[in-house]
Amino acid sequence: MNPISLRAAFLACCFVIALVPRPAEEEVKHFGLTATDRFRFCAASVFGKPILTDIERDDLFGSMCQHGETREALKKALVSNGISVFEDSQFVYLTFFTPGTKPEEFSISWLPMNSKVQPTGCRTLARAAVDDVGRVILHEARMPDFSYPDAPQNEPVKAKLVLGLEECELKAGTESVLGVLGGTRLVYGEMRDGTFRFLWDSPLFGLLHNAGYISELRDMNGDGVKEILVTYNASGASESYDGLAIFDIDGNELDPGDDSLIGESFRYETREDGKVDVLVVNNERTDRCTLVNGHYVQEKLSKQSQRKRQAQPPKP
Repeated sequence: MNPISLRAAFLACCFVIALVPRPAEEEVKHFGLTATDRFRFCAASVFGKPILTDIERDDLFGSMCQHGETREALKKALVSNGISVFEDSQFVYLTFFTPGTKPEEFSISWLPMNSKVQPTGCRTLARAAVDDVGRVILHEARMPDFSYPDAPQNEPVKAKLVLGLEECELKAGTESVLGVLGGTRLVYGEMRDGTFRFLWDSPLFGLLHNAGYISELRDMNGDGVKEILVTYNASGASESYDGLAIFDIDGNELDPGDDSLIGESFRYETREDGKVDVLVVNNERTDRCTLVNGHYVQEKLSKQSQRKRQAQPPKP
C-alpha cells in the first residue's frame, strides 16, 4: 500500500479536529483584502453569522460598519441605502435586488464536500473531516461573491454555498488541505498534530458561482514544492474561455493577477532550470508566459518575429 493510501486509512478511522486558539504569530492571511471584505467581517461579528452578498462596493461598505455596532443600527443603515437584508439560520444575505420574497422564505445551505475533480496526488477526506474543516473555513475565510439565486418571483428561494475540499501533498511532510469556496476563492490550511489550521484565502478568480476548480498540482518554479493551479470560467458573451490562476503553498500568486492568463487551453513546458513556462492557446495563436521574479509575464516577440508576423497575409 502506498503512503497516501496508508494515511487515508489511518485518518478515516481516527481523524479528529480540535478547534483550539490560534497562535498570535499565525494569523490567517487574506490576500487582496478589500473594503467590502472588511465590511463582511465586521457585519459577521454584528449578526453572528457569515455575510453573503452580490454587491462589491468599497465606496458604499467602506465606512458602514463599526465593531460593537448593534444589529438594529447596522440593518437600518443597510436598508437606508436600498439594500435588502435576508437572514436565515446560517447566513445573512445582502442585495439591491427586491424580488418580493419574504425573509422567512429565503435560505442558503452550507455544503462542504469532497471535490468532484481531484488532481493527481490528492485524496478524499473522511466525512467527519469534511464537516469539521468546513466549519473552520465557514467562520474564518472570506466569503465569495454570491449572485442572487434564480427562483420564480414570489416563490421561496433556496441556494447552496459549495466548498470543494481535498487533502494533497504539495510539500514533503506537510498535510495540505485545499478547497475552492463558491467556485471563486481558493482556501488553504494544514493538518498539524491532528488539528486543522486555516492559513490563507485567495482573491476572487472568475465571476461564475461554482465555476472554478483545482485542475493540477505542479512545481512551477523548480523549488521542489508543488503550486496549486486553478482553472475557472472566463467566457465572454459569445466565446468560451478558461482562466488560469497559480498559487504557491504560502498563498502568493504567481500569475499576473489581472486575468491575463485566459485562453481556450493551456500547455506547460519545463525549462532546463526546472521552471515551467505556460503556453496560452487561443485559436491559432499561442503566447508563452515565463516566470520572472516570481510572476508570469508574456514573452515579447523579437522585432524580426514581429515583422514576419505582420507580413503574413490575413487568413480568409
